[in-house]
Amino acid sequence: MKKVLLFAVIMGLIPVFLFPNGNSSKYWIYFKDKGIKNQQQYRNAITRLKNSYNTHALARRKKLKGQNPFDYTDLPVCSDYISILKGKGIKIHRMSNWLNAVSVTLNSNRINEISGLSFVKEIVPVRKYILKRSNESKIARPKNARVMYSTINWDYDYWYSVTQISKLNIQPIHHKGFNGAGVRIAILSTGFELTHQCLASIQNNIMAKRDFLYNDTIVSYDPAQDSIDEIEEGTSVLSIIGGYYPGTFIGPAFASNFILAKIKKAGVIDTTDEDNWIAACEWADSMGADIIYSDIGINYWYTQSQMDGNTCAITKEADLAASKGILVVQPIGNKYNSTYMLAPADGDSVLTVGATDNDDKYLASLSIAGPTADGRIKPDVATLGEDVVYAASKALTVYDTATGNVDTTIDVDTTYLQSDGTEYAAAMIAGASALLLQSHPKWSPIQVKNALAEYASNISSPDNEIGAGIPDLYKSYNLGSGSMNGWRIIVNNDTIPFSDDTTIPENKSVIFGNVPQIGDLVSHYTDLDTANCLYVKIDSGLYVGDSSRIRLIDYTGTIIDSFMIGGGGLYYKSPDSMRMTDIIPQSNDYPSGIYITALSNDADSFYDYVKVSNINSGESITDTINPELTNIIGKIYPNPVSIESNNEMIIPFVMGNASLVRFFVYSMSGKQLYKREIGELKPGRYDNERSAIHWDMTDNKGRKVKPGIYYIIVNDGIHNSIKKVAITK
Repeated sequence: MKKVLLFAVIMGLIPVFLFPNGNSSKYWIYFKDKGIKNQQQYRNAITRLKNSYNTHALARRKKLKGQNPFDYTDLPVCSDYISILKGKGIKIHRMSNWLNAVSVTLNSNRINEISGLSFVKEIVPVRKYILKRSNESKIARPKNARVMYSTINWDYDYWYSVTQISKLNIQPIHHKGFNGAGVRIAILSTGFELTHQCLASIQNNIMAKRDFLYNDTIVSYDPAQDSIDEIEEGTSVLSIIGGYYPGTFIGPAFASNFILAKIKKAGVIDTTDEDNWIAACEWADSMGADIIYSDIGINYWYTQSQMDGNTCAITKEADLAASKGILVVQPIGNKYNSTYMLAPADGDSVLTVGATDNDDKYLASLSIAGPTADGRIKPDVATLGEDVVYAASKALTVYDTATGNVDTTIDVDTTYLQSDGTEYAAAMIAGASALLLQSHPKWSPIQVKNALAEYASNISSPDNEIGAGIPDLYKSYNLGSGSMNGWRIIVNNDTIPFSDDTTIPENKSVIFGNVPQIGDLVSHYTDLDTANCLYVKIDSGLYVGDSSRIRLIDYTGTIIDSFMIGGGGLYYKSPDSMRMTDIIPQSNDYPSGIYITALSNDADSFYDYVKVSNINSGESITDTINPELTNIIGKIYPNPVSIESNNEMIIPFVMGNASLVRFFVYSMSGKQLYKREIGELKPGRYDNERSAIHWDMTDNKGRKVKPGIYYIIVNDGIHNSIKKVAITK
């Protein structure tokens, strides 16, 4: 059998210090203010900002800041200050509104002169490194992936990516149809190629591209200005997050929208990297990014004592991004880069990721350990960083070790590689975070961080090697994180804390907080027989006595029923299966759906997930997206809608199969009034405000339609899903 050696590296870089030559070096010049002289100027500037942002970006900011989504940090750098610096012959590279600073090339003998300007707060120097590459990848050949997981009936055949997907328990989230749709992920890396089989299908998901090295929109290989190596890193992490080629490779967030920023050259850590990171961060904010994934980390001109969350410019920027509603996901860094973490991993609002090995233990040979300089635990979470599989790029060169010649039989666009790195672990966490944001669109970055950590493998004793450990996405999805300690519920209009002794009237209790972790928690789907029954799987170590109580909780956290166990028809169906059944009273017309069950007695509590199919109402539900299902329009809102007081109508829907989606509006007489091609969509849920179809109630000529009854149609080329809507004055 022919042996191959692969000379392909992603983030394995060994620093070699290079002192600044000559008198001219790079500096950050920070300003004292923004040149705003009065409240009217401030209000006018804020108004201009609001008008320049897209609706997605505004909605994301309003999650945290309400109806005042902008503040002083968002205002632009004072143009008068820029003009003065340029007038003095100073070359300006980047401007940061959030930091109120510019990066410049400045002769060292002019520092005192510029520092003396009335508007200059401080000048901070930076330096440059050249790095050697070290880490080698290998061609991915997971031999037993299909065999190992063939007994699980998931919707997708992950094959190469199944191990990294399984580590985070992502399959049941995909199972429910969540795929990242409507979530915008910015990736700050090197260049990107989209010709690989698992990336070609997501080309329509790329909403923006920008090369911050050459100030153009070419992020792929440009032989006039790039090394071929520069597409390697960005291509690999994009595939890990969003690759999609069913039967071969699937990433967590394959239906997300991507914002691609090329901010660095391969093999060189330059002072421009920090400049470009900051510029790309603010650009991504303006594009509406919900998540920023960065595999660029910096500590080469910072000391370990400066990793305190408040010193590095890039860290300040990342924390500001979080304050504006963006989740920043950052690898803590690899040991062959450094002995201490890379900024902005030290940020307190940054989701910092470490790496584990195939046995779920700390990958000590690779992953940097915390804490931060001020003693905080880092990383926050960790996941698989060993033998992670990703798409090869055209930078791949394979040599036949027998002849020394390049092996030209390798098809790069169908080849997958394996390598180690915290950047790969962080890419998986970024994709997983998109699933939580899609399923919980009102969550803030901190809530996502908490949700990931709260049910992670090491949450009982977080440390500076893997933080809270490996998240369990299904538990995080179902139970959330929340900021409340336990439940707060309403009983007869009174808000009270919840405990197992709380008496809960049936159908009258609403949970404000999220379900806390009590006792053992499993992810298990039970089944329904032909009777209208609820099955609850019981832990064999849980004693069920007459004092036990069961509660049925829907996915919003609302208790829809609560009753005691024992003496009233609850019994073991089979001692072997350890299942207990109860006939759902026909008077309780439960909506069909997935529910949380809370089973408790005097000693313990147990949670599980059950599927209820209400045959009395004729409803049914599956715990998966059936590929044979038609596309289903959800609850359109507002409906009816007033055309005078509303700007648009929102049409949620679910895709059972990948297809080209078209949207139509017809009058009651059958006349087509509006048609729009939505594009090629993948299976999953498009049922929140961000991912749903938005119709502004105009016809094909842009005129508002008249009040009346209309047919809304979502079509995938085979099926039509039709609903009526009412439009009033």
